Amino acid sequence: MQIWFVTFPTLKVAYNLKEGLRDMYLCKTREQAIEYYRQWKSSIPKDMQPFLDIAKIIDNWSTEIFNYFDYFVTNAFTESINNLIKHIEKAGRGYSFEVLRAKVLFGTKATIKPKFGEQAFGPMDNTFSNMLYGSFNYSPPKLIEGFGVSIPQLLKVIERDEF
Repeated sequence: MQIWFVTFPTLKVAYNLKEGLRDMYLCKTREQAIEYYRQWKSSIPKDMQPFLDIAKIIDNWSTEIFNYFDYFVTNAFTESINNLIKHIEKAGRGYSFEVLRAKVLFGTKATIKPKFGEQAFGPMDNTFSNMLYGSFNYSPPKLIEGFGVSIPQLLKVIERDEF
């Protein structure tokens, strides 16, 4: 790569900027990441407009981007679902994005149905009078496992055109 960098010095600057931004994700805290980003942003030469554009995007989405350093969780799952939905949308089915999202989440063979525990009822003796007089104790079933979509299963559904 050094030969390329000697021949094309702008390439070296771009490469170092790219690597520098990537290294921001090695920071352990939000504060470290913000300070690192400020230093990285100030190192962008004025003639590197694409990196100035990236810095502007980061500035506009700074809350969301730097939240990563509080929780170390990304929205990759959501983005992958959205990309799958857009793929289906491009297939020309004619549904809106919102309808397709609902179908993916709630209406395919890949949908994971919620699982509930048993309902908790109060005393079973004289149930009718308990209901009349308000002493019947009921608590809704507890959600044991939530719903969602199995991505590998959804891919199979799409590949088999079973959507």
